[in-house]
Amino acid sequence: MSRVLVLPIVFLVTTCGNWAFAQQPPGDDVRVVSSPKGAEPQETTYEIASGKCRIQWRVTHSGINAGIARHDAECSLPLKEQIALNGKILEKVLASGSTFRTLFLGTLTSFPELSIRLAVVAAGSPGWDVTRGRPAKSRTTDGYLLELLSSDTSVFAEWRRLFETQHLAFAVSGVEEVSVGPAQTLPYFQQLSAQGVRATDRVPFSGLIWFSTTGTTDRSKGRKQ
Repeated sequence: MSRVLVLPIVFLVTTCGNWAFAQQPPGDDVRVVSSPKGAEPQETTYEIASGKCRIQWRVTHSGINAGIARHDAECSLPLKEQIALNGKILEKVLASGSTFRTLFLGTLTSFPELSIRLAVVAAGSPGWDVTRGRPAKSRTTDGYLLELLSSDTSVFAEWRRLFETQHLAFAVSGVEEVSVGPAQTLPYFQQLSAQGVRATDRVPFSGLIWFSTTGTTDRSKGRKQ
């Protein structure tokens, strides 16, 4: 059975006044903020905004979380537009030369399209008991969904393409704290019903999601990193 990736996260809490703001080229959409010299862990925050939408990645460079980026968003834009904004951040992260091995996406709150796909895929899986809202066999919900999402290519298709466009291998590497509920109570039940999910079906619709990448290709030199 697949094991859930559990990585302790250490976050540095500070005010904007204590961060060093990197100079950005004119017209650059992504703001880059470095943690103070000597602070631990060493981190860089990448932030982009579009209207009321704000997306941020915080990349750790030192300690046990080196190479981990934490995604945070306050955004109601459609998935396609959010992916485009995340793509600009990813390009900036890779251009910095920093180690990047894991993206902690967090919950699916900002991505209702992904919540719908997750619920539909689980409801249609023979391994998911829609009556009890858990795997049909004796196993953890987190572990089952990690296995399901590791083999499924539809739920996170746009994220996969984003990684692969940048010559990054993509995998769903962790699923934790899954939220499950009756389909009829979800704000997008109409979309679920149109795809065959019944009102009383108990389906997963969110959770803490981790993506990982295993190796990159240097586009300018054509060699493995």
